[in-house]
Amino acid sequence: MKQNTVYNCPGCSTAHKVQLNDATLVICQVCNEIVADNVADSEKPKAAHIPDDWSFLQIGTTGVYKEYNFTVIGRLRLQLRNDYKNFWCTTCDGGKCLWIAESFGSFALFTASWTEVKNDLSQLHAGKKVILANNVTLRGEYVEKCEGISYTGEIGPWNLFYPGFFLIQASNGSGQTAFFTIKKNNRHVLSGQKVTLEELNLKNILTWDEWK
Repeated sequence: MKQNTVYNCPGCSTAHKVQLNDATLVICQVCNEIVADNVADSEKPKAAHIPDDWSFLQIGTTGVYKEYNFTVIGRLRLQLRNDYKNFWCTTCDGGKCLWIAESFGSFALFTASWTEVKNDLSQLHAGKKVILANNVTLRGEYVEKCEGISYTGEIGPWNLFYPGFFLIQASNGSGQTAFFTIKKNNRHVLSGQKVTLEELNLKNILTWDEWK
C-alpha cells in the first residue's frame, strides 16, 4: 500500500487515506471491515471487533517524544493468557511508523521496526539474558501465549494476525526493552525504550469520570 492512496471500505464505502509509508493493514473504524492489506496469504486477517479496555489513548491522540511528533492512527490488541497488550500504531515524520506498547498504564516506545531473529529463542525465559544485535543485554521478564488478537484503524509492519504465538518481553536497568514474537520458525524482535506517561506529552486523550 502506498502512502496517500485512498481506499473505499467494501462494507460501508467510507474512504480511507493511507498515512504510513509501510502500512500492512487498514481496518474501517465505522463498520470493522478490512479495507486493504499487504499480508501473506497464510496470515490474512479477518474482520473482528476490538474490545474496549481502560486505556485513555485513542485513535487521533497526539503526542511529542523528544524529536518525534506523532499521531495515533491504529490499534492492535493482544489478549495474552494472563495479561493484555495494546500496540498503538502512530505516524510521524511524514509517514514513519512508530509503535507505542501499553499495558495497565505502563508504556514503551519503539522507533525501529520489527526485525527477524535468526538465533534460537527457545531458552529465553523470565530471568534469562539475551543479547541483541547491537550488543544490548536484556533480561527476560515474562513469556505469555497470545490467546486473541484484534485490530482497528491503520496498522504498520506486523506479520502475525492469528493467536497462538508467544510474546516475550525483556528489559534492562537502563529502560531499554524489547518484545519478541515466536511462532515456529517465525521469530521477530521489536526494540525500544520504556517511557513514562509524562514523557509522551499526550493530547486528545479519552477523558472520563468514573464517579458519574
